[in-house]
Amino acid sequence: MTFRGEVALVHKQLSDWAEVHFDSGTRFVGVSDAEDLPPVWLNDDSHLRFYGGDVSDSASGGMAGTGIIVDDSSYVSWWGFKVHEVGGAGIFLTGIEKASDHLDFKGDVSDWGHNLKWDPHTVKGTGLHGINVADSHYGVNESRLAFHVHNSRAGSGLEMGGAVATDGARGNKIYLWCQNLTIVAPNAQGGSCAQVWGENVASNTFKYIAAQHLSGAPYYAGGMYADQSLATDKVVYGRASRTNLNPAYGKVRWDSRSGTVFEDVASR
Repeated sequence: MTFRGEVALVHKQLSDWAEVHFDSGTRFVGVSDAEDLPPVWLNDDSHLRFYGGDVSDSASGGMAGTGIIVDDSSYVSWWGFKVHEVGGAGIFLTGIEKASDHLDFKGDVSDWGHNLKWDPHTVKGTGLHGINVADSHYGVNESRLAFHVHNSRAGSGLEMGGAVATDGARGNKIYLWCQNLTIVAPNAQGGSCAQVWGENVASNTFKYIAAQHLSGAPYYAGGMYADQSLATDKVVYGRASRTNLNPAYGKVRWDSRSGTVFEDVASR
């Protein structure tokens, strides 16, 4: 079946797990006009498991908002979904009134950032990412995030971090396969696979990063605030080919600024 408009699950605090399996024909197509509304919004939910599903802004011709927004939620998982053809970012995982934690998301994200008016940044497109983690009042903690992120001319694959003391990302495990992220912007903005910034990015483990054909770097830390440390963050395994195609990035593929620990990484 096809779900039109914004599908919102709000305050679904369950005492035990509920599972929802979407078959191959299930579509979430969003609002029909270009409003900044997601096709799927999960707010203050817990103990939900979703499997499958195709999420897009196809009802508006790719002009509406972010594909999936999850905020203030704990113990929510969604495996096997696809997000594509959306006006804003692909997925936004965050905390607005409280932190989100124990999220478990595994899916495919592509072709986001069709409508650059949703980007508040001066250089349009640099603020619309495949997956945006935290970047609000509160953060995202103790979660597992695994994505194939590909084929976009906006933003980076996954951006993670926050600008206020209560925000940030802590204790997450992340798996990324990034391909064909091709935005070219000045001052090394966008086009990276993993991009950390701001403050309170701590104890995160990038278990796997594969980066292929990127204008940016496989791992970029240039946006961290000056007094912040990434010494408790690490990249366990990383491989990169044809990255840093934007000359503004220089030649550094695995960015050690702020102290990220790299265990087994290589570039060619």
